[in-house]
Amino acid sequence: YQRRVHGSVYFFSPMSMLQAFTVFYLLALCSAKPWFCHGLDCPAFTITRNITDNVQIRQYEPSYWFGGEFEGADNDAYRRVTMEGFNLNFRYISGANAAGTKINMTSPVAVKVTPGSGPNCNTTFNVLFYVPLAYQPDMAPAPTDKAIKFVNLP
Repeated sequence: YQRRVHGSVYFFSPMSMLQAFTVFYLLALCSAKPWFCHGLDCPAFTITRNITDNVQIRQYEPSYWFGGEFEGADNDAYRRVTMEGFNLNFRYISGANAAGTKINMTSPVAVKVTPGSGPNCNTTFNVLFYVPLAYQPDMAPAPTDKAIKFVNLP
């Protein structure tokens, strides 16, 4: 799934097997959130239009996200930087934060892609996790890694 906002493209990445297992476990325990949130906290939205059974236009409410910025120009850049970004963010929610607190996983993982200005220029990728509802809008513990920044979207 991708979404274009102010010249940038957000890609919502599929989950790893470990995440999928965690998701199915949480689904057994969880609430009536939309199925694609997999029982995890996810950003609130309003469906503005159903295009098909599988495609919707959504209006997302402003929300708080965190992540790192990466660059790459090679054909493998997207795969490489999404893995690096996911791992950076996962370390933060696993306790690499000022409070040493484990933070619940959320859905989706967003990747903001800002193309470089020419064919051989670096593309910028921001790999973002949604901040859990308990920490919205700005109550999340500070990261121990300075590469992690907090942003408001959209």
